[in-house]
Amino acid sequence: MTAHRGLEREVRSWLREDGHEDADRVLFTVLDQLDTIPQRHPGWLARNFPIMNSAPIRYGVAAAVIAVAALLGATFLQRNSGGPVPTPPPSPQPLAGTTSLAPGTYFVHEQFPMRITFEVPSEGWQNYAWEGGVAGANTRAICTTGDNCAPPGVGVGFHLVTGVPSEPCNPGLGEVDLGDSTDDLAAAVADRPGWTSTEPEPMTVSGFPATYVEIRADPGAVDGCPGTVYAYFAGSFGRGATVGERLRLWVVDVEGTRLVVEAFDFAASSEEDVQAATQIVESLRIQAD
Repeated sequence: MTAHRGLEREVRSWLREDGHEDADRVLFTVLDQLDTIPQRHPGWLARNFPIMNSAPIRYGVAAAVIAVAALLGATFLQRNSGGPVPTPPPSPQPLAGTTSLAPGTYFVHEQFPMRITFEVPSEGWQNYAWEGGVAGANTRAICTTGDNCAPPGVGVGFHLVTGVPSEPCNPGLGEVDLGDSTDDLAAAVADRPGWTSTEPEPMTVSGFPATYVEIRADPGAVDGCPGTVYAYFAGSFGRGATVGERLRLWVVDVEGTRLVVEAFDFAASSEEDVQAATQIVESLRIQAD
């Protein structure tokens, strides 16, 4: 039984190596094992049959052993690999131009100091018109109602906020201190006339620390307000909102750079579109450069 156990060890060793070793090594080892097996035949066989050449027998047995090992190895690998290798998903597409966005994976990277990847889950989304120039370096957005993102559309935006107006109805009259943290920026955006807001709360987005706040435009609360209130600036882009428009904001600290992720909607927006916007935010994968 010692020789058989040695042979079994060789076969199991070959299986553990996933069949990547040279099969000749296994063959020659098997042949060596066979040569050392004591040939103790029953006496009646020796008396009734002529002696046969043992080399073909040895090679035949070795070939059979290797064939069985290969079959067992294939079964072992199939059972431990979890079935067929899945097809890799399509590569993300750049968010560019003003074309419609088919469901799929997109990324925002050009001119931004970070790579932002997200999933568009449904039909009807379009890239926002701001694509290049000064505004393009600080703002990207997609929405469901064309490049103007008008009501009752829903949208998701990515902004590098550069300022917050102290007078939301008159954004040219000055700016507030933005502080250094995500909490500071969230509070600066929310705590001003012309908006109603929730209390900022901590959370994480794509593994980065973030502060969430929800604001809703209320220009009627400010005497003489022309009907549009401004939340923040992103370069030359000013984020204005009309009565009842809701902005859900995630202020994300991406290794020292504050990114504002915005999902906006209106009272007339469909619940399906609002849920799609939430799915896009939940799918975010942010990678600092």
